[in-house]
Amino acid sequence: MRLRSAVSGDSPEEAQVFSRSWLFRDGGRVTFVCALLPDDVIGTFGDPQNPNYTELQTYADIDALVELFGHIRSENPAATVHFKTPDEVERDDLTGHLVLLGGVVWNVITERLSAMAKLPVKQVDRGLESGEVFVAEQGGEEHEFWPQWMDPDKKILTEDVGLLARVPNPLNFSRTLTICNGIHSRGVYGAVRCLTDKELRDSNERYISANFGDARSFAILMSVKVIKNKAMTPDFNSPDVVLYKWAQDIG
Repeated sequence: MRLRSAVSGDSPEEAQVFSRSWLFRDGGRVTFVCALLPDDVIGTFGDPQNPNYTELQTYADIDALVELFGHIRSENPAATVHFKTPDEVERDDLTGHLVLLGGVVWNVITERLSAMAKLPVKQVDRGLESGEVFVAEQGGEEHEFWPQWMDPDKKILTEDVGLLARVPNPLNFSRTLTICNGIHSRGVYGAVRCLTDKELRDSNERYISANFGDARSFAILMSVKVIKNKAMTPDFNSPDVVLYKWAQDIG
């Protein structure tokens, strides 16, 4: 769902029409599908037997969930917005606006719907212990996109790869399916922040509008820089940030 907007105060050259990707004018329900962490990495407060049990301690990509949940609620104050794990998802949830956070390893819903969406981007196991790398089709060939590290022992991450993809929901073409993913959690967070960060979201929305127009399906692989263990918001207009882009108009 794309709503045309412009920023007041821009010069005529800068006042390009752009779209607010997280505004759903149809008022349809929005459901986040979030992966649960494996039992062996859940902390003490993720144990239901603990008096201080906190359910969100069991979720993967909490930073991304909190950031995007708040933003979508703000953009759509009258809409029903909720988040669920794959086991909690009900049939009706799958026919609204869907937001899939995180990769396919811990999220079977993401795996299934990503396959149904037929995106030209996938994640594959290439022997990276901490995650799966992205592979995208370009000119009839497959290209791999890897994270970058400061040290040969891969202990200090300096650059992750994030994926932002928007397509019609394969289970209800009048609604949207959005995937915010990454090789690691920093990539997922960067894919979310690119359209929520107040300093960069408008220029990134302009980039999407300029490059994809009214295409109903698009995908961007992006470099997510990591500085002092913090994921920086990708600026699509900066050199070497957009690693791969794809769009397709459907119907």
